[in-house]
Amino acid sequence: MWEDNEAAALVSLATVESEPEKRKALFDRLHEKMLDWVPTVSVFSYPRVHVMSTKLTGYEPWALAYPRFWLAGPVE
Repeated sequence: MWEDNEAAALVSLATVESEPEKRKALFDRLHEKMLDWVPTVSVFSYPRVHVMSTKLTGYEPWALAYPRFWLAGPVE
């Protein structure tokens, strides 16, 4: 949770509200506040893993952490 008293109150209210329409309204308001506060939300954060055979030569990872296979040596 970010430092916002209204957001904290909305979450607290949503945990005890049982009427679906009122609960939806609370989450809708919370979502609006989140959009105001947070420019982007990363949904996926995949781990970057480099695994290769000792037969592979010339492979080097790069700054963006995605594997790239052009200019890699041949696998023998």
